[in-house]
Amino acid sequence: MELGIDTSTGYASVSLSDSGELVKQKTWLSKRNHSVELLPAISSMVENVGAALDDLDVVFVASGPGSFSSVRVGVTTAKGIASGLKIPIVGIPTADIERFPYSELNTEVSVFLPAGRGRVYRIDYQKSQTDTQNRVELIYFQRDEISIHEDQIVCGESVQDLVSAGVIEDSINVKNIVPPTRSLSSMISLGWRRFKEGAVDDSAVLEPIYVQSSQIDSAEKARLKNQ
Repeated sequence: MELGIDTSTGYASVSLSDSGELVKQKTWLSKRNHSVELLPAISSMVENVGAALDDLDVVFVASGPGSFSSVRVGVTTAKGIASGLKIPIVGIPTADIERFPYSELNTEVSVFLPAGRGRVYRIDYQKSQTDTQNRVELIYFQRDEISIHEDQIVCGESVQDLVSAGVIEDSINVKNIVPPTRSLSSMISLGWRRFKEGAVDDSAVLEPIYVQSSQIDSAEKARLKNQ
């Protein structure tokens, strides 16, 4: 049995699956209480299906980018469970989960995720791309220009805010979906495939995907001071 954890943003999710098939899931809006709510949600879900943590074979976890503290809570919890049970862990970039439903369309995909303080993360994928080590760009969406073309898919939790703010135009390829936009089935499919391929992580060294926001904030403060 597999445990899935995604606390990348305000929407937190946990899942149990069996050989890559979803068994149980829970998604909720957490108001910065991931550290308080996550373990009880996992324990309740495991108990509800009549299982125990000892029944787990692997842990899947969304590794970011996202909210600094919430991503850290999810990854740290997943690492603790995997290490304690001595089972593998698979870190899955959050943007890979958002992009997964469109990965067979052979087109460019841009994923936008909330970064807070009027900012979004942008992660671009080329056609049929399988490499998950994509560059993460931090954008101030009220100030920076966001360039997209009509043939590329635009998706992710921040798309609704970008459309509402008039930063990007709504169109058939702009997936303006009410959050939560990440599918647990997508995370399970990605995690199971990587687990079967042996593409697992070392729980001792797996780290969340962060953009150095503290450095960016310092640079922004200096820029405003010098204006």
